[in-house]
Amino acid sequence: METELENLYQLARMAKDESNYKNATKYYEMILIKVPNDWEAAFYSEYYKTAACKMGEISSACNSLLNRIKSVLGLPGCPQTRIIDECSALALNLYAGVKISFEKFSATEKLATKSTIIDCYMGIVAFLYLLGDHIESYENLREHSVLLWKQGVKFHLEFVQEMEAFLENKSKILSYVEKIQKYDSNFETPIISPPPGGCYIATAVYGAYDCPEVLVLRQYRDEVLAKSWYGRLFIHTYYTISPHVAKRLNRESSITKLIKKRLDKFVTKLCP
Repeated sequence: METELENLYQLARMAKDESNYKNATKYYEMILIKVPNDWEAAFYSEYYKTAACKMGEISSACNSLLNRIKSVLGLPGCPQTRIIDECSALALNLYAGVKISFEKFSATEKLATKSTIIDCYMGIVAFLYLLGDHIESYENLREHSVLLWKQGVKFHLEFVQEMEAFLENKSKILSYVEKIQKYDSNFETPIISPPPGGCYIATAVYGAYDCPEVLVLRQYRDEVLAKSWYGRLFIHTYYTISPHVAKRLNRESSITKLIKKRLDKFVTKLCP
């Protein structure tokens, strides 16, 4: 059995060095059956499965890897820092791979796959955030927690404007910025600009993008309308025609005052 294990380790490491993810996963899984507490087999069998996953599997694969890491970090001989560094590099590679693939799509393909792409991005970001959360309790890994959170925030900022629940994701980013600043006071709070296509008519009527009434309407858009197909259709139609309407609104005109009166009533219903 010892000779058989040595052969499996040799085959697994050879496949690992050659970036043969399929074979590396296979041989490490075979080792894991024979030696359940082997950190190398436990980690790399899941790591290379994640590295080889298809685009639509990224979120679930990252979640499975996260759960595996939680059990691996406490195994005898586990090189904790090395594992975290390799996971950070894997997240970077996965993110870059999705981004490159998306950029090669035609305009029609991009529109059709946008939700899938964002799900992939968010799966990677969630992996970075949650892994950082988990290892924060390890004193020797706390610095790595901060690095993982920073990488997650960086990725999150790149696509947050594309997300339907913008305000919710903005809040998530800022919560991790606070975590980072707890250990790195020099880390600057990023400016998170709203998505292009604000509430044009409401902004024209109330005179400011960030006034309370417009904030309430944007929140209703993100948390209610954006969660149904007919709501998204309304949002799409609204952003198609509203910029042209907003340009023609004069805050002192009777039509603007009428729109404001209707919006005031609706906002009151949303915030009784």
